[in-house]
Amino acid sequence: MVETTPRTANPCTDNRRFHRRDKRATMRDEVSLSHLLRRPGPFVRNGWTYGEALGHFLLEMDLLPADRPAVVLEVGGGLGDVAAGVVPVLAGAGRLAEYAILDLSPELQSAQRKRLRDTRPPVRLVSGDAERLRRTITEVDFVLSNEVIGDFRTIDGVPRTWDGPPMEGVPPDDARHRRYWALAWSLVDRYGLDVPEETDAPSFAVNWGAIRFVEALWEVLPPGGGAFLVENATSFARPLELPGHREYSIGERHLVRVLDRLGFGYRAGDVADFLHPGRSFTIISPRHIGLWLASRVVSPDDRRAWELFNDPAVDWPARVACLREAMGGDLRIDTAVAPETFASYLRTAGLEVGLPGTNILGRHFRYFSLQKPVAADTAADS
Repeated sequence: MVETTPRTANPCTDNRRFHRRDKRATMRDEVSLSHLLRRPGPFVRNGWTYGEALGHFLLEMDLLPADRPAVVLEVGGGLGDVAAGVVPVLAGAGRLAEYAILDLSPELQSAQRKRLRDTRPPVRLVSGDAERLRRTITEVDFVLSNEVIGDFRTIDGVPRTWDGPPMEGVPPDDARHRRYWALAWSLVDRYGLDVPEETDAPSFAVNWGAIRFVEALWEVLPPGGGAFLVENATSFARPLELPGHREYSIGERHLVRVLDRLGFGYRAGDVADFLHPGRSFTIISPRHIGLWLASRVVSPDDRRAWELFNDPAVDWPARVACLREAMGGDLRIDTAVAPETFASYLRTAGLEVGLPGTNILGRHFRYFSLQKPVAADTAADS
């Protein structure tokens, strides 16, 4: 077996301590699509916020109980912006009995309390671990999780083949890795998860916590109940390094296989389906715009950028400073810019070096709409 993970690295990324103790209510440590679109703008249809568009989409898809107002749980509420949009939409349609937010972060809960203090009906805040949903929630009709499940525990460096070697006499670090890899492979075997080709990756990652979460959804939701999950998705889970912690994309091929084996009816789609069908936009952040500009100036395919960077008469730092000023004085992590607007900023700064192909962050946000069949068995392993 080829060793794929350094023995000093923990094979399981666990962000719970970070969220309990270190998470700050600034959203400067990550790029959240819902946070970028928390105010009305050209990126969301009808001048809605992200949360309002999501609320209307839930109604349009008829995901809530038809015979009564729903008890809705949001897992991981951020700063409360999603709830601030969703709650009035559902309540205004007479489809909401109660709305609660489950969160692990005391600081985020404080921000949610402030943001939602005037919301009606009042939003109930619950402290708890979403990976242990069964211990926290007793009654809920619908669960909403927006850009959260990528924070749950993920096992990485999993070898593509596994024969379950014995643990006796194995050094402690090796034993820890083998225990986690055995756990990952138990999920592969239980759900028939795909393993990437060796040419694609020498090892792979399993979104253990996200799988535990959807298993818990199967147990917690009543027959006919549903859930709506939004996350950055890739074919197989991939790491994303952020200040203070690491997140993972959701391996879509694994997730839909688990949903299918559990018995959920589900639909997957692009977040653009409910934000603004057919609309594209560019996300700007200080870390990534620098990398993108650097990639342009060294690209042999972009003579304009190359000439600008190598012309001694051009003050490159001054032009980047001009770009910053054109964008409001700060290349903030919470700035969303349409391609045509970004192009005008580049022209103003004298940096006409093309546009990012899709978006600078290269993240693909997907939604997964789940429904538990009315006649479903409640056993998670059915």
